[in-house]
Amino acid sequence: MGTDSDAKAKSELAENNSILTRKIIFYAFLATLIADTYASKAEVLHHLTLWSLILHMLYFELHLPSKSTTTLIRLYHGPSICGSFALFNMYLWTLIANPSMEFDLAP
Repeated sequence: MGTDSDAKAKSELAENNSILTRKIIFYAFLATLIADTYASKAEVLHHLTLWSLILHMLYFELHLPSKSTTTLIRLYHGPSICGSFALFNMYLWTLIANPSMEFDLAP
């Protein structure tokens, strides 16, 4: 009997840790979004990277074990992963094609 309750307690603890981690990531993304929007005076709202960040934020806010968010998880997960992968590869390609790009853009 004790092993079943121990296993259940460990499972609940792991789920709570997962939820806490996702909440921390969500609020870190939210703080970054607010700071970026404020610092640029909302001029970054048309950037693809910002919308990809918003998509990641929404995905990390979803409660994965919940049955009610299954449709939203399916909607957000694919574009979130593909968008971040595409942006990462675009930045890599840009840096490979023009290694001094950061210095060219600096004021």
